Amino acid sequence: MERSTLSQSERQDLNLADRLLTIVEAVANSEQPLGVMAIAAATGIDKSAVSRLLKTLAARRWVDKGPEGYVAGAALIQLASKAGVDDIIGRLASRELNVLLQATEETVSFHRVVGSQRICIMGIESPRIMRGRIPLGEAIPLTHGTSGKTILAWVDESLRTRLLAELTPQVRDSITRQLAFIEANGYLSTEHDPNQGVGALAVPVFGPYGIVGSLGIIGPAERWNADQRRKHAQVGLKCAARMAAELGYTGNRYERWAVAELEQTRAKA
Repeated sequence: MERSTLSQSERQDLNLADRLLTIVEAVANSEQPLGVMAIAAATGIDKSAVSRLLKTLAARRWVDKGPEGYVAGAALIQLASKAGVDDIIGRLASRELNVLLQATEETVSFHRVVGSQRICIMGIESPRIMRGRIPLGEAIPLTHGTSGKTILAWVDESLRTRLLAELTPQVRDSITRQLAFIEANGYLSTEHDPNQGVGALAVPVFGPYGIVGSLGIIGPAERWNADQRRKHAQVGLKCAARMAAELGYTGNRYERWAVAELEQTRAKA
């Protein structure tokens, strides 16, 4: 029998790497956040070892810990995006972001939903000197910012209820009103939310099984003001509708929002 040429230290290193990758695969392949017990059951790795390894992975952002458990982290999502693992969504988002950039000349971005957070996986900065910043790779709560709230309106009701319950009554009431506006109109337009002097517009992108993410546009509020955001909201919705259709979405939300906008325009005429 051929003897292994690996030293004990090398075998330990390989075993550690194997366990780390096994945990990353389990978290990345799960459609729901996973707790330590669930990861241990899925991987066959001892619970105490899983807990220790998760701390290492979380420190490097390969996984992120949310209220419901562990999800794919910002580093993993960025790597997947660069490697083309999410090629279809990335290709479609890139196309629509360029359309939005040409229409608005403001900073545009695409945010993916990951559990109770959203991560900006792609963006294009405005060619103008004064422009919005792209939070590329940052994991941000869905209750924070225009792009996050636009996603929050369409996540599972139990998750939305729990996230809202964690807020103060005043903030919860404000976001609840914003969610109602999103559901009725298909977009959210804000200023100073959360950054002072910044105007933002976001529209949801759906896939065959629900919300996928949001397309966002940000710029200086004095230039990217309420009138400009309202003017370009339908452009954003058309971009989102094209993207959603190619992802397999078959609902009628975008058509319904277009009709509602037309009726509002006629009523004001």
